Amino acid sequence: MKKTLLCAIFLGLSLSSYAGGYVCTSLSFFDDSTVINVYQKTSNGYLDKERGEMFNVRENEHLLSMSYNTLNEDYGAGVLGVVINKSEMKFVKSQTFFLKPYDPPTVYSSDYRTGECVYVD
Repeated sequence: MKKTLLCAIFLGLSLSSYAGGYVCTSLSFFDDSTVINVYQKTSNGYLDKERGEMFNVRENEHLLSMSYNTLNEDYGAGVLGVVINKSEMKFVKSQTFFLKPYDPPTVYSSDYRTGECVYVD
């Protein structure tokens, strides 16, 4: 995990497209691999670079809370949430969803991952 965080720091510092945001690492929701999560600050808030989605944001000097919702009438709905502790540079990323696949059973799930972040100017 430390090597991955170090890699994220160098990656974040060397690429100007990540300027003004957070680069965080965590385990994937799908397997045991490590994921680099990039949350880029924009004039409208924060952009999840992985998904290309703008977050709903609440922020103070210690914490950053971000979320976005998805809804597809035929398939399901979900909420992705991220909370970054700016003081400790730790974060938690959670997903909660309802999927109505074409073949039953319907899926309800909630899961989370934790990790570490660096701030990139």
